[in-house]
Amino acid sequence: MSSGKGNTKKFEIKVTSLLIIIVGTIILLGGILYYLFVPREEKNVSVDILPSFLDVVSPHFLFNIHGAIGVKLLRPMDVYYDEKDRLIIISNTEGHTIEVFKEQGEHLFTFGGFGSEPGKLSFPYGVVRTLKGDYLVAEAGNRRIQRFSATGEYLGTILNQPNNYNIEKPGPLKIDSQGNIYIGDLSGNKVVVLDQQGKIIETFTGVLYPHGIAVDEKNNRLFVASSGTGEIKIFPLGRQKNEQDTLLTENLLAYSKSNLGIIRGLSVDKEGRLFIVDSLLGNITIFDENGVILNSFGGPGNDNGNMLYPNGIYVDDSRRVYIADWANNRIVVWGY
Repeated sequence: MSSGKGNTKKFEIKVTSLLIIIVGTIILLGGILYYLFVPREEKNVSVDILPSFLDVVSPHFLFNIHGAIGVKLLRPMDVYYDEKDRLIIISNTEGHTIEVFKEQGEHLFTFGGFGSEPGKLSFPYGVVRTLKGDYLVAEAGNRRIQRFSATGEYLGTILNQPNNYNIEKPGPLKIDSQGNIYIGDLSGNKVVVLDQQGKIIETFTGVLYPHGIAVDEKNNRLFVASSGTGEIKIFPLGRQKNEQDTLLTENLLAYSKSNLGIIRGLSVDKEGRLFIVDSLLGNITIFDENGVILNSFGGPGNDNGNMLYPNGIYVDDSRRVYIADWANNRIVVWGY
């Protein structure tokens, strides 16, 4: 009889130990999930010591956009995502068109077509939408910037040759939350900023072939990919007109000596993280707002997620990443 009681006690001890382990594991997992996913302002701890979940996790490949029935992407140079209407807008450079897709890759419409007359395009590069919903398209071939309506009708030319801005060859375009337009002048080696009325706000010099522009509104600074010198140059925004062009140098060393190959497209997310397209290596490198490398993704090739000579990039507010995969004739979409 005593042997039976002993076995019962041993069984009870094992069950109790197992329950303790299970409860402890649940508590531990709950704590991890709490720190990863509960908004920081709800935690009664110092936010400075908590790493962002997105800083330590790499994005994953979502899908490609090659075109649609009757629409083939040919050497796309740039891509823009419209947050309001949830549209993917592609500069189809050697197709001489702008292609507009829904956010899941369904084709909506095309505008442009090869030519030099108003409304036609020759090697379109940068493309953005204004606060009013119009499209602005920079053409490397015609060396001009045209405006189109939300449905693709020609509205006018805002920059031609010659022009009062001394812009020789417009390439990349960016637009900020105030509607200011940032124009990379590939031949003039500068970035010119215009307000919504077309008035020059600022001009940034000291760059060579500025193929990438990123506006960091959180930290009030402008990143420019000086592709000819292999550097990321950082300028302060909001300067007075009579001030000289000066670089912010505190983080320049970190960005410039990061074993990058050919620097092309740039994009900054709403947290101030910088995404850099390395056209030579076929990948994207991510820096935090202090110039520290977080991670990278992609790589050379034509498999899903790989890229060959990528160029333009856009990171939307949900941290989806759109990349113009130039040599593979597609847009590659990554996400978290």
